[in-house]
Amino acid sequence: MKTRVQARGYFGKFTGRPSRFFIHAAGESGFTLVELMVTIVISLFALAATTTLFAQLFTQFKQESRVSQTDIGSALGLEYLRKDIQSAGYGLPWNVTGVAYNESAIANALTNDVPPNAPRAIFSINGKGLNGSDYLVIKSQMAAVNDSAAGKSTRLDQDGKPWPWNDPNWDLNPSDNVIVVSTIDNTVSLVNNAGAFSVLYNGVSAYAPTSSTEKTRMIYGVADAADAPNGLRMPYNRADYFIDNSPDDIAQPQRCAPGTGQLVKAVVNQKDGNFTYYPILHCVADMQVIFDLGNNSYSNDIFTNPLNAAQIRQQVQGVRVYILAQEGQKDPSYTYPSNSIYVGEFGMGHDFPLTGDQKHYRWKVYHIIEKPMNLGQ
Repeated sequence: MKTRVQARGYFGKFTGRPSRFFIHAAGESGFTLVELMVTIVISLFALAATTTLFAQLFTQFKQESRVSQTDIGSALGLEYLRKDIQSAGYGLPWNVTGVAYNESAIANALTNDVPPNAPRAIFSINGKGLNGSDYLVIKSQMAAVNDSAAGKSTRLDQDGKPWPWNDPNWDLNPSDNVIVVSTIDNTVSLVNNAGAFSVLYNGVSAYAPTSSTEKTRMIYGVADAADAPNGLRMPYNRADYFIDNSPDDIAQPQRCAPGTGQLVKAVVNQKDGNFTYYPILHCVADMQVIFDLGNNSYSNDIFTNPLNAAQIRQQVQGVRVYILAQEGQKDPSYTYPSNSIYVGEFGMGHDFPLTGDQKHYRWKVYHIIEKPMNLGQ
């Protein structure tokens, strides 16, 4: 009798087919097709929720990043405006009788203080800019940008030798264009020699005081040789601040809301009277200027209700500038809570209306309140 050997285990008899025990075990530990489909659907829902949350967080981060960039840019750009307001009137002659000069070749002719008028240190044209914004003009020796001579000064004694600072950061260069002013008789008069008011620093000895009652005169640097190769056009520097939306001047970023422009500092060139544009703040909708005239008196119009140079010098105690600018970029999910934004103070401002896409931007009004150091005397 033959003995039949059988291989037993999970497969039972070695017949090439799995036993019922194996089939039962596999069914208990695996997944059915329905279970797999339910798991995939749940995973897709979880992934969609995670993706939506990530997109929201990314959008929020992007918006906050743009807001931070706006705040940093505004702080740096508006510092130009602060300093120019503080220095308004610095080195300006009060008396220009008998002196011929020119100013801007392209700005409103009414902003030019050609003789016999003495230069006005600061004033604005009310409501003549973009969206009814104001147009601000500042005149001083320090209003130029990146000019090595602008803002430097020293004295000139009767010996014809300028007093040196012995410091390269303060001393004028021989080729710098300067003016000389006399402070005799309690006024600041522009000195001219044979009808010329502009002189190179190495030639100021010809402008030295000769009267026994005048011991010294002041020398003010206006422009270096690069900015005034043919001499001075005007005996001071001038900067105009306004909202510019012309792409020919400075390109506006694409993220800016419709109806906005760039706040620019436009410096009048001594060479030809044209502007050199410097961007101060992007995406600006409005700018309003109010003058503090002392004794709780304020005015937003010292142009059409004019104050002359002497009155500005004596009465202007402070300058308030209000700038409406966009923060960040467009956010379709956001709607500004008001239909307008008031820009200004004391009932002298401008109620700026928000329309269309402008309501899907965040807005901020920047306040600059400065006292000109050379006015209000």
